[in-house]
Amino acid sequence: MAFRIAEERVFTRTVETADGQDFRAVFLILPDEEMGEVSAEGIEGEKAIMRKIVRRLDDIEGADKKPIPHSPELLEQVIGFADLRIALLRAYNEGRVEA
Repeated sequence: MAFRIAEERVFTRTVETADGQDFRAVFLILPDEEMGEVSAEGIEGEKAIMRKIVRRLDDIEGADKKPIPHSPELLEQVIGFADLRIALLRAYNEGRVEA
């Protein structure tokens, strides 16, 4: 099978949280120069990276056990926790290596 260059290269990974739960995320693989343009320093830098690379979150439920559809607000809620940012970044890095 031939490799096809696409304008957007995406992949889906299961994100495992520190407390043993998981959810799915669709990630965009950024070109090196675009990733280098985002400052990764501090909490706001980490969040900026997440906003660029996370295209979709799935398999997330609310306290009422009802599915929460992906939205910009859901992404902001998820990346508001350091452990979830770390889990997302770990899944992204693992997926890039395997992509």
